Amino acid sequence: MTTLTDHWTSTLVDLDIALASTRTDLTDRRQALSIAQATQRAQSDVVRAASDLVAAARKALAGIPMPADGDPLLVQMTKALVEWRQAQAAAVRADLAQQAVRADLAWLEAREARLQVELTQAKAVLGRIEREATDRQRAFDALTTGQWANLALDATQALTDFEATARARVEGEFPSSATQSKDFLRRVRARKALVGASAVQAAEVEALAFTASQDALALAQRQFDQAWQAVRAVLEAAPRLKDERALLARLAALPAPQPATATDPARYPIVTPAQHDALFNPTLKAVRENALAKLKTADDADAAARTAQASYDKALQAAIKAHPHKTRTELDATVVSAELATLTGKQDDLKAARKALEIDDLEGYKAVQAWFAAVPDALWEALDQFDATVARLTALKSPPTPATLLADLAAREADLVTALSATRLAQRTEVAAREAAQRAAALLLAEQATAAAHALAISRGTATL
Repeated sequence: MTTLTDHWTSTLVDLDIALASTRTDLTDRRQALSIAQATQRAQSDVVRAASDLVAAARKALAGIPMPADGDPLLVQMTKALVEWRQAQAAAVRADLAQQAVRADLAWLEAREARLQVELTQAKAVLGRIEREATDRQRAFDALTTGQWANLALDATQALTDFEATARARVEGEFPSSATQSKDFLRRVRARKALVGASAVQAAEVEALAFTASQDALALAQRQFDQAWQAVRAVLEAAPRLKDERALLARLAALPAPQPATATDPARYPIVTPAQHDALFNPTLKAVRENALAKLKTADDADAAARTAQASYDKALQAAIKAHPHKTRTELDATVVSAELATLTGKQDDLKAARKALEIDDLEGYKAVQAWFAAVPDALWEALDQFDATVARLTALKSPPTPATLLADLAAREADLVTALSATRLAQRTEVAAREAAQRAAALLLAEQATAAAHALAISRGTATL
């Protein structure tokens, strides 16, 4: 597959060749202009000389004493007129030729300036591309044969060694329930996942809008950047693997909970006995869990509303593009009315679910708020560390593997090269057409500027057009 380095190296070669050829043509055209200017000056002299001969012949004819004596002078006069008309036509042709050469010269000078700018820019781009290619090669080497070649195995081993015990230590500090809707820790993680899902939906909406508004090159560049970012994410996570393993090991090394005995109070890995009792208060269990179930209903309604919002946003974006003349109000009333109605319904469901929790069950709502507040910061921090570490290690050991990410990066690079080539060809074609039009306009001006004199000279003689 052709790389970006290959593409820009080839582009530099093409620009060098084009610039050298243009400069050769410029030298030729400048020489041609010197010749054309000399020819025009010579023809102007010929016209003046021929004009003088015509004037002399007329003067001679005016001074003859007898008409019969004028025959030789008439012949001379005719010859002078013919030569004068021929000289005038030749002078006009020389003037037109000089202007045509000037048009070529202006076109070539503009082309030279453009190519020089493009060459300078291409050299700068190639320098940057080569540095970036070096970074990508280092990443490839590190993830395939270098220090991170066994990254997935190392991440798997860390999870195998410590995840289960660390999970038991951290999760065991939280109240649990056999009913999923009433399980405290499940709700904590589900609410965090809601935020992640919302971000994913927003990214999908933005990606759809970007795709609809950009050309093939911008899309290819974005996909390449995203592929490289995926590789970079692995590279940035790799050096932390040792610390991630150590963190899991530390959590796993926490002491197991010890029930109270006749002589010793209960002991827990993270929380104090008082904090544990506040979290596991049996007299509040029912009211807390019932309110937690209502919180789940509200969260589910929130998720549905966010999904409906994303669907509405996607439909609205498509409608704005398809109907640029319509206002937002008009689009809401017609093109996206179904999506808007669905969104409104889901938002109403969310309001009803929040009302059922916050107003209709105010006692339960306060109880569940206090339940969340009863979790000490140390336990929240341990949970966040555990979840984040397990998520990162799981990502390192799971598909897509580094090899898959690198292969995708290479494929996206090839796609970007294809888009770059097509875009550059289109740009060069457009610029060349514009320059050709400018040259043609200059030639037209030359024709128009000499048309009157040319027509006069040609129509009064037999000179070549």
